Amino acid sequence: MRTLRWSIFALLLLLLVGPHSASAYSVTGGRIVDAQGQAVQLRGVNWFGFETTDHVAHGLWARNWKSMIDQMRDLGINAVRLPVCPGTLRGSTPSTINYGLNPDLAGLDSLGLLDAVVQYLGAKGLYVLLDHHRPDCQSISELWYTAQYSEQQWIADLTFLAQRYGARPHVIGVDLKNEPHGAATWGTGNPATDWNKAAERAAAAVGGVAPHWLIFVEGIQENPSCSANNHPFWGENLEPLSCTPLSIPADRLVLSPHTYGPDVFGQPYFNDPTFPHNMAAIWDRHFGQFIGAGHAVILGEFGGKYGEGDPRDVQWQDALVDYLVGKGVSSAFYWAWNPNSGDTGGILDDDWITVREDKVALLKRLWAGDSAPSAPPVTLTVSPTSLTVGQVATLSWSSTNATACTASGAWSGARPLNGSQSVAPTSAGTFTYSLACTGAGGTTSRSAAVTATAAPSVTILPGQLQISSDWGTGYCANVTVANTGATQVVWATEIAVQGTIRQQWSATGSAASGTVRFVGVAWNRELPPGGSTQFGFCADRATSGGSQPPALTIAVDPASIAIGQTGTVSWSSTNATGCTASGAWSGARPTAGSQSVTPTTPGTLTFGLACTGSGGTTTRAATLAINPASSESVLPGQVRITSDWGAGYCADVTVTNRTPAKAVWATDVAVQGTVSQFWNATANGSRGTVRFAGVAWNRELAPGASAQFGFCANR
Repeated sequence: MRTLRWSIFALLLLLLVGPHSASAYSVTGGRIVDAQGQAVQLRGVNWFGFETTDHVAHGLWARNWKSMIDQMRDLGINAVRLPVCPGTLRGSTPSTINYGLNPDLAGLDSLGLLDAVVQYLGAKGLYVLLDHHRPDCQSISELWYTAQYSEQQWIADLTFLAQRYGARPHVIGVDLKNEPHGAATWGTGNPATDWNKAAERAAAAVGGVAPHWLIFVEGIQENPSCSANNHPFWGENLEPLSCTPLSIPADRLVLSPHTYGPDVFGQPYFNDPTFPHNMAAIWDRHFGQFIGAGHAVILGEFGGKYGEGDPRDVQWQDALVDYLVGKGVSSAFYWAWNPNSGDTGGILDDDWITVREDKVALLKRLWAGDSAPSAPPVTLTVSPTSLTVGQVATLSWSSTNATACTASGAWSGARPLNGSQSVAPTSAGTFTYSLACTGAGGTTSRSAAVTATAAPSVTILPGQLQISSDWGTGYCANVTVANTGATQVVWATEIAVQGTIRQQWSATGSAASGTVRFVGVAWNRELPPGGSTQFGFCADRATSGGSQPPALTIAVDPASIAIGQTGTVSWSSTNATGCTASGAWSGARPTAGSQSVTPTTPGTLTFGLACTGSGGTTTRAATLAINPASSESVLPGQVRITSDWGAGYCADVTVTNRTPAKAVWATDVAVQGTVSQFWNATANGSRGTVRFAGVAWNRELAPGASAQFGFCANR
């Protein structure tokens, strides 16, 4: 009877548990399937923050947490990878939450917050993958343990996650360790560094608590055997698996490499002349070879700024999606939802609300298994967005993978693929400038608006002109305007200009020659009774031959860069009606503007520009020297906090080259909070682990030499 009662109880328990059962999700034929054998697609993003000393998902300082999850769902996202760290699992005090926007989170510690986020994600139908990201909540460790965090603690934290969330049907499993790299090995027989064996031990422990969970295992970086070691990213290299298989049940195992493009680190293969077509073979070697071998392969991280950083990153991300689609893979976790990822940006813009539609379009192409190219990313901005009639605003635009751009609205006609243009509304109102850029994947349109208000009535005051220098063919002059009246006025003055103005300051001129009306700028346009102000200009006098050729300047800044870095070509002209580029660029250009260039081969590029006006044509050129990319050596940095005021701190960092060869250095620093300023180095990122690299004068270190830089951060 006791046996019968127990059997009935066990049957009822199984019926009640339902989707919580050990067969909820499994891997078969290289795919994740549910208990009914239906394929499960993970349309995932990473939402980070719980792995930092903030101990909460980021963005809660800017908006309501539930509204973000609702927005994810509305965009078609159905899975979230949540990075965590041990401190979050200990019930730490969170920071960076605006409780006015998130009143329901008041009083919760970090573990309570994680519970709430996991619960609400499930309530909205989103899968959750938990990720053990950082052992100290500050930086990503090379191995699964550190001097302060043992393997036993790591496994205990993983089993804690399995115990706490194993019964949640939408929590599909755990990513055992984020991005093994550096000292991590695979199949060498060294138990202290072999990641494959550590993963097996952890998987067995987790499986003992949550046997139905999927186990996500990342790759390593380089390996002394069974690995080509051709510059894989952290956690990307699964090649040693072909020599040393994992002893983890095949129906539980998901291979989850990470891979990134030029926005994150300038790998040598990004400079290959065949890029991005060379990438498929590299991905095959690093992880793709296992897709057709029955393994489930799901990228745990990939992403980039996609057109707002290194222009090659668009090609890289497009090529990766094409590669995955070609392999029949439509599940992945994009890095990141957050916009505050310094080297990748996010699905959201910096306001934590606006969606990067181009990134979403890329992901939807992956989710749908569509290998067609995406429409070109386009940005268009105007500054300032409001002004007074007669003042000037600047339109700036850029595109990637476009072949042609056309303006409409308050401007019209063909435009270069990247550039800038000054506009000066002549009447009050709102003027919308639209730009449509077309590429192989379609057309993207963007608009920017500027509002012009009516200029205030002005009082014409006399101007006292004093020539400060005269060289015959031109001169410079200062003009003093004084208000001798009894009331405050918005002033203007009229000056007879000899020749053509080529430069002016502290005022705006209505024309370039003849009798020119000058009006004040924002800080000096109003004069009280008895007040005065001064402005100036320089002009070129007309020669006996009539009109002068246009004045033209062109420069490249910086004049020397390494492959993969970006230079800016800037030019301006006076009295020109049109400009044409030649040499390293070509085609029509506006009479003034700027353009970013990112060369992919070493050498010297010459950017020629010819601008034509009624007085003839002027030609100028600027050169850019491109040096071969130097391979960075990541060296340890000694951090010394020089001042600390609780809400922030400043620190000096000393980097010493202890190798026997000269090194181009970089160093990784775990930043508490957000970097607010830095000096004597460049920074890749602003939060978490930030990679600093040297500047021109200190980037190379001889053996035994040191360099020092510093930064300040707000906690």
